[in-house]
Amino acid sequence: MRDAESINLLSLPTTKEDQEFVVYMLEIENRYSTLKKQERMRIEQWSRKLCQATTNIEWKKNRNRYAILLLDQVLNNKLESPFTSTPPEGGLIVLQQYEVVSL
Repeated sequence: MRDAESINLLSLPTTKEDQEFVVYMLEIENRYSTLKKQERMRIEQWSRKLCQATTNIEWKKNRNRYAILLLDQVLNNKLESPFTSTPPEGGLIVLQQYEVVSL
């Protein structure tokens, strides 16, 4: 799942949000291999999207909410919306904290 960009991003956490994101993504990486091939491919697409570099703290918080939601779905061995389709071009729709399961 790791490509050069995501390895670089994951190796340089600079904020609390970045550090949390690394934990979520490593856990996803450790657990997604049990899913179907199509689901694994979708997770990899979303991982690349979530690993895009930014300095915007609000984007990082939103990215982390997506990562938590994805991790929850991986742990439950079932992908659901929004991860059943490819990530959108451009920015992600803002998820509210109440939309994300607290792990």
